[in-house]
Amino acid sequence: MFKFAAVFFTLASVLLADSPEAQCGPHALQPKPDFLVAVTSAYRQVEGGYEITVKNNERFGVYLDMRMTKLVNLESEAGKSFILPVAAGAEIVATKLRIVNPIAASNFNYTFDNYLGDPKNTRHDPKTEYELPYAAGFSSPVLQGYKGKFSHNNELNLHALDFGMPRGTPILAARAGVVIASRSDVTTGGHDPGLLGTVDGAGNFVMVLHEDGTVGNYFHMRCGSITLKKGDTVRAGDTLGEAGSTGYSHPDYPHLLFVVRVPDQKNRYGRKTVPTLFRTREGVKLLKEKEVYEK
Repeated sequence: MFKFAAVFFTLASVLLADSPEAQCGPHALQPKPDFLVAVTSAYRQVEGGYEITVKNNERFGVYLDMRMTKLVNLESEAGKSFILPVAAGAEIVATKLRIVNPIAASNFNYTFDNYLGDPKNTRHDPKTEYELPYAAGFSSPVLQGYKGKFSHNNELNLHALDFGMPRGTPILAARAGVVIASRSDVTTGGHDPGLLGTVDGAGNFVMVLHEDGTVGNYFHMRCGSITLKKGDTVRAGDTLGEAGSTGYSHPDYPHLLFVVRVPDQKNRYGRKTVPTLFRTREGVKLLKEKEVYEK
């Protein structure tokens, strides 16, 4: 019985345990974000029909995938389904609905989803070059690369890179953009299968929206090391926080998971990953597992 208990305790400690940085860093802790995008819609009656408007209250642009789910005695100028870009802070007319028969009753319903990039015409350029997410002169091994057998094997992480580095190593932005989400209150790390594919599995993180609609994700960072909040702008090379081992990350192996994602309506996550080119001391490269790269 004692042996069974000891084995169970060891397994549980690997699944989920306090990370060595559980005391957290010096900054105020940011809780898990809700990921809601502040876009509102309204409609009003105009001559000959109705007008549907949408307002983007965020500090970054979004795309709306709008669908007219019901049109009775009405025609939509934009069609029954359409993709609509809405700039940061903008309020625009999404579509106008024209009454077909002026003496008959008319009504309508609609719905829309928000995307941080055009879900049908992604503008990702595979030739875009990224900076390594650490300081000049620093070297980091890629512990797990693209399509890694351990955990880089689904739509969310297929082209993720795990950069091994000491806990507390400064994490730098690989590309300029706007912060769309961040978190810094996670104190635990481990290989609990229940964390895979979840927000909690990312641990502490920063997500940066790039100008082409792609999103750079920086995961497993040190508790209390992040000050950036939604809406903050960053330049390539700006400090985002520090390396840690939170979320789906073994406490004894601190690292940074970096992955770029784009909208994708073809899978359950609504996103997919893309490979990224990095500028290294040896030139521009696609990084490979078990190789070491210096900035």
